[in-house]
Amino acid sequence: MMILAHRKVSKGVTLLELVVAMVIIGVISTMGLVAYNGQADDKNLRKAAIEIEGLASKGHTRAFLQQTPHRLSLVSPYEIILETPSKNSENEIVGYQKLESYKSEVAISLRRWGAKEDEWFTPKSRKTTPNPAQYWYFSATGLCEPISIKLSDNENWIILHLDPLTARVKDQESYIAN
Repeated sequence: MMILAHRKVSKGVTLLELVVAMVIIGVISTMGLVAYNGQADDKNLRKAAIEIEGLASKGHTRAFLQQTPHRLSLVSPYEIILETPSKNSENEIVGYQKLESYKSEVAISLRRWGAKEDEWFTPKSRKTTPNPAQYWYFSATGLCEPISIKLSDNENWIILHLDPLTARVKDQESYIAN
């Protein structure tokens, strides 16, 4: 005589298995979100760096080709403008007019050549009185002052050291937190 054992067949998942699966999905999702946010900050900084280098290159080239000084003007912590001189009938510069601008999602600061490591100039707003520190001039000879531009977003930053002969990035430092 043979005895048959009956096995109990499972027809679903236990609550414990469900909770473990949810925890694993949550951990993986959190890791992906953190990685994505870090890349978004990095992307904003790099985009601003490319745009500002492009404006500097245009200003430098136009100044040399037109034989008139041009300048980049930092008008607010988030906006930089390329300007060309306005001249009177005697061909004297009486002011500057806007050629092109870039509004950034990251804060922009300038540091002049010879300034201390922590001496960054950032204008408060467009309404403040113009400060000579907010301008970067491109002379008609093709030379410009060596300058550093800092782009910052929360704790992340990129510092661009620009070449006085080409107005292009010569060296770069960055810190991107993960």
